[in-house]
Amino acid sequence: MPEMVKHFSEILSLVGVKKSTVEINPTSSPSPCVHLTGPRCEVEILKENLESWLQSLVTERFEVDGPGVQPFFQGEGMETLKLAQNSFMVRILPIDEGQKTSKVPKDTSFTSLQNVPNTASIVQQMQTNNKEIHIKLVVGGLEEQQADVFVAPMIKMNLTSTMVGLCLLQKAGQQLQSHFNSAKGQRTLTPGDVLEVNGTPTLGCSKIFFMECVPKGGKKDNSGQALHSGLGRVLALCEQHSWGSVALPIIGPGLALSVPVKDAIKILTDEIEIFLSGYTGSLHTICITIMPNYAHSEEMFQTVCGNLSAKMVDNTGQALFHSLTTDLDEVILAVDGIQLHLVFGDITNETTDAIVNTTDFTDFQTGVCKDILTKAGSQVQANLTGAQVQRGKIFTTQPGGFPCKLIIHVCGQRDSSVIKSLAKEIVIYCESGHYKSVAIPAICAGKGGMDPSVVAKSILQGVKDAVQGANPMYLKTVRIILLKINVFLKFKAMAQQILSVNKQLTAPAHLVPTHSTTRGRSATTTGGSVSRRVRRSRSLPSSSFDLSSLVASLPVTQPTAAFLVIGFTYDNVFDACQEIRRAYDNQCSTHSFSSEDIGCLTDDEVDQLRSKLNSLHLQMRQSNADSWVMTGLKDGVNEVVRLVQGALRRQQKKKVIHI
Repeated sequence: MPEMVKHFSEILSLVGVKKSTVEINPTSSPSPCVHLTGPRCEVEILKENLESWLQSLVTERFEVDGPGVQPFFQGEGMETLKLAQNSFMVRILPIDEGQKTSKVPKDTSFTSLQNVPNTASIVQQMQTNNKEIHIKLVVGGLEEQQADVFVAPMIKMNLTSTMVGLCLLQKAGQQLQSHFNSAKGQRTLTPGDVLEVNGTPTLGCSKIFFMECVPKGGKKDNSGQALHSGLGRVLALCEQHSWGSVALPIIGPGLALSVPVKDAIKILTDEIEIFLSGYTGSLHTICITIMPNYAHSEEMFQTVCGNLSAKMVDNTGQALFHSLTTDLDEVILAVDGIQLHLVFGDITNETTDAIVNTTDFTDFQTGVCKDILTKAGSQVQANLTGAQVQRGKIFTTQPGGFPCKLIIHVCGQRDSSVIKSLAKEIVIYCESGHYKSVAIPAICAGKGGMDPSVVAKSILQGVKDAVQGANPMYLKTVRIILLKINVFLKFKAMAQQILSVNKQLTAPAHLVPTHSTTRGRSATTTGGSVSRRVRRSRSLPSSSFDLSSLVASLPVTQPTAAFLVIGFTYDNVFDACQEIRRAYDNQCSTHSFSSEDIGCLTDDEVDQLRSKLNSLHLQMRQSNADSWVMTGLKDGVNEVVRLVQGALRRQQKKKVIHI
């Protein structure tokens, strides 16, 4: 077949052809064949071997369809191709059907096969000149990730001197220790030096860069300088060896090194900024991992987000990197007529109609209760003092200085059935009181000390029971605000179980989509009205915006990535094909918007939407008269979701209430 001719050098590398004096020239004209030129005896031997090898190979033309599929496999998906190639002993050859050209010359002499390009280099050659860098903040251990390069700290050239190295060894086993010992040899490293170690099949990487660090108790200046030097060296090595992706933890905080969180993060983000300022290489993804249960996990997450966001655009106005995404992005679900939001954040930043305060009605100086009452003021606390509240009942007060209409005070009694009943009661009360939105904390998961999974199940089930079949007319948004990373992840996982209609929260395109909504559309009161300026400007909602026309104006594309997969067994080829598809599906997301949500966009935001749909290879389709469904890669979908959510929140703040 023509594809095998075009990539014949790859096939030779797969079957292990050794260098000889025979010249090998594949050609597709007039029909696919291979010309062998050289000494007669060697030509005959090679001919027989080639015929035997080729007959034993299994080939499969495999296609993956979906929005953004080609940019994915030309970017971060390259690592999947490399890992699948190594894991299943196959060659995965991209087929460029648009240009019908090959990166392997037709007449390739044997001497040019000394450095046969692997799949990664072929895909890299196909890549455009787009130098977009994606930075991801991922919750979990380094050993759970997939990237070309892992970065791990070590002390005194000891693999298990830090928790990161120990976790890598526990997953990879003795093979990693052998690779480490081989790379280490008789070398002597000083703080800031980097030891390059080969990865193992059980780790999702090709290389591990172990960075020598200053142990706890060393001079602060030396520790910082070693981190600067080591991280700079790591990023330089990625560029030097044309790696496409790198995953690393925040190095420094912890028992072994004890670098203050803010210092360690500043060093990391500064080195990323320095590297990206002059970067022109092939690196496309930087993955930063954060463990969810560390004492400083939340501080680390917030600080690294803030630092990177501040560096996203340099002082000349040029973007240093394309996107910043996290595992803790807001989750939005449709539940029987309301929008349920799972939010990693601080409840004191909420602007919903109603706020829920969790308290035992005796201690007002700890946890969420202290934070809410500090903002609400002393009069609200005075109203709570001495209050007699029956088990499982709610107690309401005026908001005081808190920017809401009502504060609902509850005591969960550290009892799952009570918490479930309270969640249901809160929703029913808000609906009967014509409140449009409510924010609820993780009742008893903090100071109360309950298992976050139990709390999540109780609250989610209570909300579901309250709205199931009720068809709420007023309450439209329930926001569950979660201050701790591990609590957010527990709620997210439990929502997948309980809210089966939205079982996949970040869904591949073929699964049930989630829905977005207006957060806290609560500017009207009973009998009131909302006034808006009539004069149009680019900063006001584009009420005449026609999304159908915008979608129709976008270029029509056929998003398909085609591959030729070659291996020794049917099982290996099949498994490699499934891994290719799985990698793409895992990076896809589906999200729904109401027409009303889209109508809140200003003219400038409509222009941004048009640009994002086109440049991020997203697809939009109308599911019904009042709803639009967007599909594509997660990063792109999240960017549009943030754009729309920003417009909705701005509109809420700009509403003028007339009583």
